[in-house]
Amino acid sequence: MNRNSVRASFLFLMLALFIGACDLGFLDSQGDVDKRVQQTVAAKATLEAAVKATVEAQAKLAPSPVPPLPVPSPTSLPPSPIPSSTLPPLPAVTNTPARTSTPTATPTISSTATLSAPARRLANGTRIKGDPRGGGGENYITVNNNQALDAVFVLVDNGLKAVVQAAYVRSKESFKLENVQIGECTFYYVLGEDWDSTAAQFTRRAEYHKFTDVMKFERILNPTTSTGTYTYWTMPIIAGTAEPRLPIISANDFPSLK
Repeated sequence: MNRNSVRASFLFLMLALFIGACDLGFLDSQGDVDKRVQQTVAAKATLEAAVKATVEAQAKLAPSPVPPLPVPSPTSLPPSPIPSSTLPPLPAVTNTPARTSTPTATPTISSTATLSAPARRLANGTRIKGDPRGGGGENYITVNNNQALDAVFVLVDNGLKAVVQAAYVRSKESFKLENVQIGECTFYYVLGEDWDSTAAQFTRRAEYHKFTDVMKFERILNPTTSTGTYTYWTMPIIAGTAEPRLPIISANDFPSLK
């Protein structure tokens, strides 16, 4: 009950007592009226004391206003550093395809199959045709074979239309043919593998060449000293078409060595 309600109740009670006192004036004697007035005054004092006690009790029971709590102002805190975790780089992943089982065909060995025989070779400098002593002159020719195959070179006398010298030169070796007779010759050579002495030819990988220039062997006389100067040739063995003056020719255009 609040204070306004208590005051309203008190006024209502006083009004009731006043009305009651008026009624008693008309009904009772003067002595009774005085007695009732005294009783009313006593009741009023008692009522006021009770009302005061009630108000004080309510005041004690009423909660004291609680001051509002201060609201802390937001403080911008610096962001806490997040520890960085340094990881080692991942190794490169190689996608290795799964192995598949591939059936392996088993070769069938025929009873008629023939294995390739080792290549037949002659000794370096072996004379295949012509006089081993040469033609009696003091001219000579040196042939250098730096190819991977063996070779046979041939000198054809242009006047006689015949082979006057032929010799075997192994791969990576040289040979000097001495005592070449005076005259004009044509130089040929053949590269190949597996020399057949009976057929006088290579049986595998044969490649035929011809030197397009005339090869002259001569003796030049010095009139003052009465001495002569002879001819010396150095010829390389070249494979393929690297040298235009040593073109590849057909086997039919190569001199026969039989």
